[in-house]
Amino acid sequence: QLLATLGLVRGGTGQQAGAVAISDSFKTSSLDYYQFLRMVPFYGNFTSDTLNQALKNGLAKAPPGNPFVDLLRGVYAYDTGDVPRMQAAIQAGLAVAGGPNYPPWLRGTLVALDGLRMVAQGDTTGGLAKADAGIRSTGGFGTPPFVAMVSLRIAQLQVTRPATREEGIKRLRYGFLDRVELLPIIQYDLAKVYDAAGDKPNAIAAYGQFVRLWGKADPDYQPRLNEAKAALQRLTAEGTK
Repeated sequence: QLLATLGLVRGGTGQQAGAVAISDSFKTSSLDYYQFLRMVPFYGNFTSDTLNQALKNGLAKAPPGNPFVDLLRGVYAYDTGDVPRMQAAIQAGLAVAGGPNYPPWLRGTLVALDGLRMVAQGDTTGGLAKADAGIRSTGGFGTPPFVAMVSLRIAQLQVTRPATREEGIKRLRYGFLDRVELLPIIQYDLAKVYDAAGDKPNAIAAYGQFVRLWGKADPDYQPRLNEAKAALQRLTAEGTK
């Protein structure tokens, strides 16, 4: 568990090569750890081109009939703007997720993802309400990781709308405190929200945290790190005028 936690932290701070190396050590002992440690940036909606391609290839090869895989397919389709594939994956998952062989939270997470599908098709109010209800039916925002994956995307959507921005910020700040791998990524989300709102003190604090935590990120993530550094420099300079 300690080794897995180190892998989670590396994945959540852009050190994907290190996370994959730790993941490989679990390949013969824990398939769950092996797979999860390789996908941490995806769970945080913070993938690189390299990870995106690996996900695309892996999901294409995965056999049908597994609602956990359907959930991953649906989230990947949401992230890439492929609403028809998203809808097909959700429907496939919901068709079996309520069975006795699957945990109750899985169906609620798929329902929440269907709410995001509604938003993607133009029904923002109804979709966010359904997404929120689906996540709340699971009993938490950050656990298990699959719940956190969808819950985080709901919060990321909420902060883009004036009517739900404060609720989204509250979720980002307090809804994932049990997900050590997502907290460094969430600093970037918070920094962008605060920056856009003109909240310089909080934006500087969040950008600073992100830059500190992502200081050893792999080359794939350097563009985002450089963007955050530039924003931090801009805001700091503005504060001195």
